[in-house]
Amino acid sequence: MPGRSLDADLTAALQAAANEYHDINPVDVSVGLSSHADLLDYVMARIESGTTMKKLAAELSEDSKRDITYSKLVRFLMSRYDEARVNQALDVARSRASHCYVEDALSIVDAPAYDSVSVQQARAKANQRNWMASRYNPKAYGSQQGAQVSVQLNVSTLHLEALQRIEASTVPQAQVAQGDSHALPAGEAVAPTDTSPNQLSNSLTVHPSPDRTE
Repeated sequence: MPGRSLDADLTAALQAAANEYHDINPVDVSVGLSSHADLLDYVMARIESGTTMKKLAAELSEDSKRDITYSKLVRFLMSRYDEARVNQALDVARSRASHCYVEDALSIVDAPAYDSVSVQQARAKANQRNWMASRYNPKAYGSQQGAQVSVQLNVSTLHLEALQRIEASTVPQAQVAQGDSHALPAGEAVAPTDTSPNQLSNSLTVHPSPDRTE
């Protein structure tokens, strides 16, 4: 409306959208049977459903016939509510929206693609949504690097233990084959000083008894 401020036009457009979203009849509000929907609650509900602040600002621009940008919408909310409250509400709403981003990514990759260009575009869109989910909700969708490292270390340990068991069963046999009169009793093995795979062949070397004459 000519002569009104940007805040007034934005308030009117946002209030109308909030009342419609929450199914509040303006007539009921005018006669005192109901109250207007809270603007911040409406914005957070839209974000939780997967709508971005930029998209919401574009919708409000169309409704108010004014240039509403992302930054203008955020400043408007912070002027009406406490800044800390707005930031906290945004963090919570975006964390909840992460589930929508993941589901959108699944829908994108499940959609049919008929050429390599479509495949690449779908992959990029899905990756972007997965990235947003991991940023907004790292506990649920963040990378699990710690678990991967733990698995790798366990596999290495098991491999080393297997090599040590092979060495333990091979050393007595090698000593008996050489005719060593000091062969170890059954079940007894020499502990190698170096258990790395590259040094296992050295640990199998059998030395003659010191009292053996040539």
